[in-house]
Amino acid sequence: MKTETFLPGFGGFYGSIHEFNDDSIQEEDILESLEGDYAIEIPRGVIDLDVFSDVNYKEYSQDYSKAYVDCVEEFLNDSGITIKFVYQNLYDPGEYNLTTDSINVECEYIPEEIIKIIEENKSEFDEYIRESYTSRSGFISSYSADGGEWLEEIKSDGFGRVGSHKMGACLEFILELYDFDEVECSSETRESGEIYESSYLEIKELEIDSETEKLLNEISDAIDKGKSQFEEYSKTMKPDSVERQREGFNKNIKELKEEYNEVLMNCIVD
Repeated sequence: MKTETFLPGFGGFYGSIHEFNDDSIQEEDILESLEGDYAIEIPRGVIDLDVFSDVNYKEYSQDYSKAYVDCVEEFLNDSGITIKFVYQNLYDPGEYNLTTDSINVECEYIPEEIIKIIEENKSEFDEYIRESYTSRSGFISSYSADGGEWLEEIKSDGFGRVGSHKMGACLEFILELYDFDEVECSSETRESGEIYESSYLEIKELEIDSETEKLLNEISDAIDKGKSQFEEYSKTMKPDSVERQREGFNKNIKELKEEYNEVLMNCIVD
């Protein structure tokens, strides 16, 4: 049998272990790529990295979703469930206040296997359905909270072919029953699918002439000199004097950083 449903065992990208890890992107990698073969050394912590690089989040989420489908399928098959998933698409709700992402798949399965597991674990299934589908404050269920009704309907009508929520829910129950580890599956997904954040980092191309190289180095030297001078000043002067000078120092450094950013931004190749 084949049924279209949502992939079980996936809690969505937003704020989860599946989300793109921006912290894995290293400033040094971006700066070295921007510097290229030019005679410049971009001061660390000076430029706005977001201006000079992009992350292809859409491609990441698509690649990750496809690899994650394979991981869930493998777990179910290893658990004795005959399942074949075909990735269809990734549903993005746009806003995450009411729902989250969902991976949609076509599922090829043997109904009798799933029904047998439910019947053998009927009390656990009843509890799972009750906890998942009982209406409460902030949640109005579209499905019965009676596991017995679910089982009888499945046995008489099957799971259907298109958009079957019950298929995904029953597989979700089986994953929970067999102690599926979403964190472990995520780790396996990244490794087996070679899902590395650096692969989705797109760094802007720069075109820098000799005069601009000279200007950038002059600004960089001015930033270093200003920091060094203030550091020496702070060592010899009283704390109250240092604090009085700090505002002016910070203002000058900020202006130099803004100038450096502006000059480098003008070098981005459209």
